[in-house]
Amino acid sequence: MSQRFSRVSQGRAVTLCAAAMTLSACNFQGTIPDGDGGDAAGDDTVLVVFRNLSSTDAVQVDFHAASGITNIPDDLFVSENLITQDIGVAGTGIVQPLQFDFLREFPCTGDLLLGTSGGRFLDNETGELRGTGQPRWVEASAVGFCGGAVTFTFVSDGEEFRTEVSITH
Repeated sequence: MSQRFSRVSQGRAVTLCAAAMTLSACNFQGTIPDGDGGDAAGDDTVLVVFRNLSSTDAVQVDFHAASGITNIPDDLFVSENLITQDIGVAGTGIVQPLQFDFLREFPCTGDLLLGTSGGRFLDNETGELRGTGQPRWVEASAVGFCGGAVTFTFVSDGEEFRTEVSITH
């Protein structure tokens, strides 16, 4: 899937906190974008957000997107559906500890699938693999996320590695 995505610096300031078991303090801050000028996203786009709530591990989000496939997850999690461009540090798909990134105005159709094979949690200093999360995906036709936001959240306490997905409109 070869598509370009636009990024903006406008948005509303929010503070995001992990569950008490993963972070002892609420020190994750950033700006998650609103739609154009504060309005909701258009019905033909979706905002895709990647939140890393780990305080020690970077996360390679392993984000995939595809349309018109039926053999899920096997046909979703293939190299031609992997998207790293515009995600994380220098387009590597890696989001640093306690940071987030997003794809704004991601083209959205009724048969779009968005997912992560779970994410790879990496030691932020050495790059060593520390663990993987669980595969998560959502289908636009099943949950109607076009015009809204899909958020993939990666949580680690150093021993347990979790991946969650949520949808908002």
